[in-house]
Amino acid sequence: MNLLATFNQENVSDDEAKQLQRRRSTRGIVFDSDNNIALLFAQEKSYYSIPGGGVNDDETYEQGIIRECKEETGCDTEIIRYIGTTLEYRKNNNQICEAWGYILKVVGEKGPVVLVGDEDESEKTTIVLWVPVSEAIRLIESVPISPELYLNNTLSRDLVFLKAVDINK
Repeated sequence: MNLLATFNQENVSDDEAKQLQRRRSTRGIVFDSDNNIALLFAQEKSYYSIPGGGVNDDETYEQGIIRECKEETGCDTEIIRYIGTTLEYRKNNNQICEAWGYILKVVGEKGPVVLVGDEDESEKTTIVLWVPVSEAIRLIESVPISPELYLNNTLSRDLVFLKAVDINK
């Protein structure tokens, strides 16, 4: 595992961390044939993120990111490479969220978003934008700091993955 960043703004101690449940998740930077990436814009909450989500118990991280990208972008994808991992300590949720980041490419034509039953209402108003990596970074950095710790960590985590890709292009 290539640890890129740790987010522990609630100052979870080592002893407390041992009690937290591990949540496996993924994030993907999905390139199209024009070298743009998929960026999700949650219209209801007015923020940007890269595709990804929780990995099911019966899935590998790789299977999880392929499924999440299909659901959130409508595209079939292929993994190019693993970027790295972030850890986020969530005391209020009793979790350590382990997010594995990947670079993927669209295979075939772009399709419609395929949301499944467990998404919250705000995800139904999320749209997919196709932008250069540098524009995705700019847009995420333009989101105002939120009183919601989880949202700030989401934005910070996505920036870590995007900047790791932008540097290594």
